[in-house]
Amino acid sequence: MSGLMRRGGGGMGLRMTAMIDVIFLLLTFFVLTARFPKPEANLPVVMPKPSTETAAVSDNGPMKIYLKAMPSGCQVTFGETKPIELQHDNLDTGLAAVTNDFLEAAQSFNIAEKGLELYCEDAVEWDYVVKVYDVLYRSGARKIAFVSQDKQNP
Repeated sequence: MSGLMRRGGGGMGLRMTAMIDVIFLLLTFFVLTARFPKPEANLPVVMPKPSTETAAVSDNGPMKIYLKAMPSGCQVTFGETKPIELQHDNLDTGLAAVTNDFLEAAQSFNIAEKGLELYCEDAVEWDYVVKVYDVLYRSGARKIAFVSQDKQNP
């Protein structure tokens, strides 16, 4: 029975100090060399400069798109056309309708030269604004300007 017992009583062990040092060096290396994208660099946005004078309404001007908040989502209107509702439940169907109506309405405007003006209420969720912007951009619109409205003159 004495042959089964260990002599010397020392057990095997790992040197944790060296492993912790290596882990912190690797962590420091990856944190310092990581490159994080700028959040707004992925979305090309043209913001208009504020002006005190009102622009004259012209039929050949930029195409106007209105986004209005609804309790169940968002409402998109191209000028005087029938509004399209974007809802959480059928978002893909609504975005397809936005694409079709935009391509139809864009034929009467020179969007390549005059561009688009996107009027958006403050209460509209940012997710809807990004999705509509993405649909417009994929449909060929490159000059998209966000237009802010005064509280007194909507």
